[in-house]
Formats: sequence, structure tokens, C-alpha cells
Amino acid sequence: MRPWPWHDRPAYAETDYPHTAFGWSALQSLRTGKYLYVQAPRRELYDEVADAKAEHNLAAESTAAADTLASRLDGIRQKTSSHREAPKAAVDPMANENWPRLDTFQGAATFRRQMP
Repeated sequence: MRPWPWHDRPAYAETDYPHTAFGWSALQSLRTGKYLYVQAPRRELYDEVADAKAEHNLAAESTAAADTLASRLDGIRQKTSSHREAPKAAVDPMANENWPRLDTFQGAATFRRQMP
């Protein structure tokens, strides 16, 4: 039983850390109702009521639930993702000259002293 009312709301999460740090796949997850679905190279599905520690992957046994949650997760990603390139920031060349040089030890020390 879940004591917190926010547990009844779907929650989406993603991380690129495994990809950027180790070259592994990024992960996405969707927690909704009693299920936790994890989109990974091998998808994972856990019944959080019966398996609070997420030790028993049900994705192979409960394909309908896993497929439904995978579809919902993809829908969330499509609604919230953009394939557009982020706009380039305009940098004032004069402002750039006022920053201490960070490519030398002395510049890094100067920069640290200037920080509040």
C-alpha cells in the first residue's frame, strides 16, 4: 500500500548518465499505478505492490502491460522532445576578454579568488 497521494500520479524519468559516463544505453522509466516500467536494452517491468524492491522482472510474463507502458512512455517522449538544435548563444567579444584565462593554473586560481 502506498501512503503518499502523489504515488497515484504517473512519473516519467530519464538519464543519459550511463551513456555519457560509460558508453552504455540511456534509460527511461515510467511509474504508473502499481507498475514501474524501465526502457533499457532489455526492458523491465515491476509490480511495486507485490515486489517493492523491484527484484522480479515481469516484462516477459506480462507483455500486454509492458507494451502498454512502453507506448505511454514513447508518447511522453514524443510530446516533450525536440529534434531542433538549441539556439547558439551570442557572446560579446569584449565580455569574453574580461574573463580570466582558465587554460593555465594561474588563471584558474585567479578565477577562484573572484568567485563570491
